Amino acid sequence: MGDSASEDLKYWHAQFSGELPRLQLPYDRPRPSEESHRTALENFDVPEAVALGLKRLSETAVCSLQVTLLAGIAMLLLRYSGQDEIMIGGASDNLGKPLPLRVDLSGDPTFIELQSRLRAVHANAMSHTSVPFSEILKEVFTGHELGGNPLFNVSLSQLPGDKSGSSTVDLNFSFEDRGDRLLGTIAYATDLFDSGSIAEIIQHWQNLLAGACENPAKPVSQIPILSAGEKDRIVYEWNRTDAAYPNSCIHTLFERQAAKTPDLTAVVFQGKTLSYRQLNERANQVAHFLRKRGVGAETLVGICMKRTPEMVVGLLGIWKAGGAYVPLDPAYPQDRLSFMMKDSAAKFLLTSDDLKHLFPSASDKTILLDSDWEQIAKESSANPEPVAAPSNLAYVMYTSGSTGEPKGAMILHSGLANYLTWAIRTYGVQQGGSVPVHSSISFDLTVTSMYPALLAGGNIELLLEDMGAQSLVAALRRGSRNLVKITPAHLELLAQEITPGEAAETTKVFVIGGENLLAESLRLWREFAPKTRLINEYGPTETVVGCCTYEVRAEDPRSGSVIIGRPIANTQLYILDAHRNPVPAGVAGELYIGGDGVARGYLNRPELTQQKFLPDPFSGRSGALLYKTGDLARYRKDGNLEFLGRVDSQVKVRGYRIELGEIEAALMENPGVKMSAVLAREDNPGDKQLVAYAVLQGDKFPSAEDLKDFLKQSLPEYMVPAHYVFLESFPLTQNGKIDRKSLPAPTHENVSAAQGFAAPGTETEKKLAAMWAELLKVERVGIHDDFFDLGGHSLMAIKAVSRIREEFNVDVSLATLLQAPTVAQLAEWLQNEGGTSS
Repeated sequence: MGDSASEDLKYWHAQFSGELPRLQLPYDRPRPSEESHRTALENFDVPEAVALGLKRLSETAVCSLQVTLLAGIAMLLLRYSGQDEIMIGGASDNLGKPLPLRVDLSGDPTFIELQSRLRAVHANAMSHTSVPFSEILKEVFTGHELGGNPLFNVSLSQLPGDKSGSSTVDLNFSFEDRGDRLLGTIAYATDLFDSGSIAEIIQHWQNLLAGACENPAKPVSQIPILSAGEKDRIVYEWNRTDAAYPNSCIHTLFERQAAKTPDLTAVVFQGKTLSYRQLNERANQVAHFLRKRGVGAETLVGICMKRTPEMVVGLLGIWKAGGAYVPLDPAYPQDRLSFMMKDSAAKFLLTSDDLKHLFPSASDKTILLDSDWEQIAKESSANPEPVAAPSNLAYVMYTSGSTGEPKGAMILHSGLANYLTWAIRTYGVQQGGSVPVHSSISFDLTVTSMYPALLAGGNIELLLEDMGAQSLVAALRRGSRNLVKITPAHLELLAQEITPGEAAETTKVFVIGGENLLAESLRLWREFAPKTRLINEYGPTETVVGCCTYEVRAEDPRSGSVIIGRPIANTQLYILDAHRNPVPAGVAGELYIGGDGVARGYLNRPELTQQKFLPDPFSGRSGALLYKTGDLARYRKDGNLEFLGRVDSQVKVRGYRIELGEIEAALMENPGVKMSAVLAREDNPGDKQLVAYAVLQGDKFPSAEDLKDFLKQSLPEYMVPAHYVFLESFPLTQNGKIDRKSLPAPTHENVSAAQGFAAPGTETEKKLAAMWAELLKVERVGIHDDFFDLGGHSLMAIKAVSRIREEFNVDVSLATLLQAPTVAQLAEWLQNEGGTSS
């Protein structure tokens, strides 16, 4: 091989080093597993003024028109993808096919700078073409399966579009210069694009070119990609959601309902009931008791209660006193509860005798709603004079924090009133209708379960925590409900527990939120309960539970993600790029939320509040804010939104929002951990689980069980990883960061019991071990392996219980599995129950 050929190969090796940037375009359809490579052509004229402007820019930059057109395509792709680096196929004079050009788009360049970058990279590529490019590919990509076009999916060729109707790229631009005219053609992959989308791509490209010709020294982020009409539709028309709602606090709305229906049942708990009159009067007594002790508007009061009528009395009592509540889940570790009490500076704590031990340092603030009731009951049962306004706080709800500490979102009565008024109307919450409450008040899903019913004359049934999701299954079997708010994970569980014959009698409306909803999860109700309304609700805690919904229709797809739809009343949704410009429909961007539901910010976190709650440039209202969600989404052509994922390391697991950074920070507090990383993996389809990775240090290495116990001291159960993988070192990317894509899946050796592996011996043990291995997707299960240490969780446990019932014909409950979590323990229980033979 000659010197020039050797130099060429060295150049192309450098160009293709590291992970190649894969361009993300606004496709109409996902890429099929087997592409047809069929193409269609769209011809267009470049406006005369733009064509002349491009030629002037080429002369000024001393480059060819081809390079300027490449810069224009790069500008379009930058605005579509937001990527700092892309690959484009650039026309070559002597190779017959476009050359792959790796283009740096970082730093928000001007169009002049883009021209300069394209001129340099194109010239370099053209100077290293002594070896046929097919040979370069074989040499550089030895051992790799290329398939189709591995390097770029957008190209510029010198000749008009390929008339063969076949291409390995998604888009190919070609131009013909006729002196006074510039004619263009796009050849596009029909697997991926519709003709209407190609017309929009052409228009966006011409909008950008016109702006570049007018001011080539302007950063390309500031050059308009949208026409005035398109911007008006996306920014304003799709966000016209004005609707009236009461200018009142929530407790005032409840008092009005209590006055209208005093004798209707408001709360049901284990067969006992509270009427609206009883609930209102008891809440009034708590309110007077608190007010005499100094609670008023904006006073924060912690509440840590099990799911009992006293919990509802306490919540309403705090509001009626004028205060705002801070929900504290009794299932949280004591360290986390202590942090939340201290961080919020809650003036009082409402709890019960059996939970007061969780707050040893708050004894002077503690009010017990059971043993102190005799004193509270001496207070007036009349409605107290209102002191809080709709602009005051309703609650402060803590969510996982990326800095290692939870953060409290401050929610106003006005935003909550807007959401609840909309929910009652949209979800059809009716007087006398029943709604089960099965989740913690620290989880804002509960807001939808509890308050719409209490403001509309319905009743709420409080379900016991001890039985977990099984209590919800039992409640739905007791009779049809007005509304059930649920996560996709819970819905999957119900689909396994509820028979087709029972499905139609469960509820009128399922409101499904908390994480991405797959259409497959809806199959049971779409087939056997077609009258049940299925509504996908999206929304972060910072914008009052839900801000966007979509009701599933009979004609919707039966697979894939369900879209999240349109904004609710008095809410605006914007998809913006990294420079906070609105992006075209079909283009991915970050979702920002505006309107009446936006929180005041984060309690005691001014810097984080400034980062996440930004001035709203679109509403025209003084002081209006946008919440920066960190969620990726895109508008469809009909104005509905699709959720696409995250821009950061936040994840959703079984409906809970988790910042992986908080878990990593907690792991690093262990002296035996040198480095840590946490991923949310879905190695078992439909079962997303947290996996912790650690490089250990010191003389005594902690085990997986040690780390799990350590994390349980500060993190709630849902944030404690199921699996722990120990590595000698972490794989790193070229820039020295942890290569998370290369972290291995957990194996049995990472999760086996501390006692070591002991093979099952009896037939019962073998059946249980095989069942667990299948459910939990682990290689082998020993008799000492704990179901939950192997990665099982409460919802997976329900599946296991159902399988055990079928296999052994025995009445087993979730509580049994909790008490006998190893194969050996459960086998012994089954033997004693007479459901097995040894």
